[in-house]
Amino acid sequence: MPKRKMPRWMITYFCPRCSMDSGRTELDGPYCFFCQRTDGLTELKREPMSPEAVFERIKRSADRMVDNLRKAHGIAEEDWPKNEKEEMMLLEALAKGQDLQKSLEKIAAKADPKRAKKRQL
Repeated sequence: MPKRKMPRWMITYFCPRCSMDSGRTELDGPYCFFCQRTDGLTELKREPMSPEAVFERIKRSADRMVDNLRKAHGIAEEDWPKNEKEEMMLLEALAKGQDLQKSLEKIAAKADPKRAKKRQL
């Protein structure tokens, strides 16, 4: 089995179709995870592949996930799941998303204490 090349760049692409950004490596090429589009994406940012770059993309994804779960939690009562099991699944997903967000903030604080203090202000 041939050894896969290691990526050198983390590239952020913007999709004009759905107005979302996606992070990919130069080995993967442009792709929108939201609308599955591969053409017409604009390169927003290119940065050297590093743990920090990967961490920032993971954090951005986690923040988006929690934001969407909060929006789902705030849906109108008539649209709320009638089944208690579905309601609990939604609330548990929101709690797990918030836990992930807190864990990422702790990791960021350990890596850069100055940055953590700025967020608290």
